[in-house]
Amino acid sequence: MKKQLPVSLSVMKSLTKKLAMDAAFDAPLAQALTLIIEEAVKTRTSDIHLEPEENRLRVRYRIDGILHEMMSLPLSINRAAYFTY
Repeated sequence: MKKQLPVSLSVMKSLTKKLAMDAAFDAPLAQALTLIIEEAVKTRTSDIHLEPEENRLRVRYRIDGILHEMMSLPLSINRAAYFTY
């Protein structure tokens, strides 16, 4: 049997702080992706195009075979997407 090592309180606090910071960093990206997917379902989109540009992330949906620009997200969301994927 493996013996569990005790974790110090300072290590636990550090991990908790890091998890909270990670969640705060990921929250805008998660909200944006949720919005993108919800809107795609509502509009009966067959595919979603996320196109990084210099200062924005362009979001286009293919509806009935035609690409439509649906929204544009700020660069800060774009950078988060690079770290996530």
